[in-house]
Amino acid sequence: MKIQLLTTIREVIHADCDPVRQALFDHLRRSDPIVKFVYSTHRFLGGNFLSSALVFLFGVKSYSGALLRLVKGSLRFRDWRRVYRLVNRLNGRHDFLVSCRTASAIFSYVRALEILYLHKSSAVIVSSDSNPEPLAFTRAAEGFGIPTIFMSHAYPTPVSPPLRFSLSILEGEAALQHYQSKGPVKGDVIFCGAEGASKPMDAQKLVTKSPIIGIFASKVVCWPQFISLIEDCRNQFNPKKILIRWHPNMLGRSKLSSKLENTKDILETDPTLELQDVSKQCDWVIADENSNVNLGVLKSGIPILPMKEFSVLPESRADLYGFVANEILPQPTKTVRTVCLDELARFYSNDWAQRFGHYDASYSEPTDLLADQARESIQRILSNSLVRTKT
Repeated sequence: MKIQLLTTIREVIHADCDPVRQALFDHLRRSDPIVKFVYSTHRFLGGNFLSSALVFLFGVKSYSGALLRLVKGSLRFRDWRRVYRLVNRLNGRHDFLVSCRTASAIFSYVRALEILYLHKSSAVIVSSDSNPEPLAFTRAAEGFGIPTIFMSHAYPTPVSPPLRFSLSILEGEAALQHYQSKGPVKGDVIFCGAEGASKPMDAQKLVTKSPIIGIFASKVVCWPQFISLIEDCRNQFNPKKILIRWHPNMLGRSKLSSKLENTKDILETDPTLELQDVSKQCDWVIADENSNVNLGVLKSGIPILPMKEFSVLPESRADLYGFVANEILPQPTKTVRTVCLDELARFYSNDWAQRFGHYDASYSEPTDLLADQARESIQRILSNSLVRTKT
């Protein structure tokens, strides 16, 4: 068994044992009938070979994108038997979520080996460092000596493993410091800032009369709190309009029309719109303290009122990204009824831009320069890889 696969399995176990992943899955299994049925079946079967077979089949799904591939793979009986024994051991030691995710990682690793063997790749580029599929591909690439490039799509969290890529492209110095606290950083690191255009913070929008308020929902919506928030916003701020942006990977469907009688001042935004295309329509935004969208919204110059207990994450993961601790966001609130917008405006004044620049290297800086540096770094990795391949 290659060390790269064992490393992948350990990293997936670390990530999916975390309270954040466990809480998200707990919500999913209670709200999705199919997931609930499979989970219940797995529990009913206990720790026997049938429950392991169920997990094994989940992994097979990650491998077989087409029937022909599944047929060819199934002919490798001895290899699949070894994989089943590994899945069986993992299923006996871990819960349903972790067992399924590690099975997915194992089969993704097998598929990655096949792809990288057939196609002489110059590099592997991923945007996640803690999910089974990208972890499997990057670790498989390491075994082939293929360079790996990590283009961060979100600020690191407690589930993120130490950086070990040929090149890592991060938002800013704060992200690097977070990774350094996890262990030695391998490979080169450059900064490219958060996604979107950079605009000066307009804190005075917080004191606009009859504002347009954006409510940017989390992946999991707690509907009683969500509806209560809308009503409180209406009573407290007399908004001209409330824009609702659903999370692109929302678990479940919108229940707004069935939960809220009056929706005449509510606009559910087009899900194909970019984050900043929505935020620039708002005077200010309400979002979960643990949402990564905070960086993109703040970068567009729109102030945020962060909410506490806006999702299903446990209290142990409050201020997940450290935005509050590092004064990028003000102290979150459980209810908008106690909010003073004048105080919030003062928070986003003075030296706030300097603090934010620690998180976003491109804030108030020429974006072309950082983008050019990123392109040059990627091209250097690819060129060196091509030279090694030819020799």
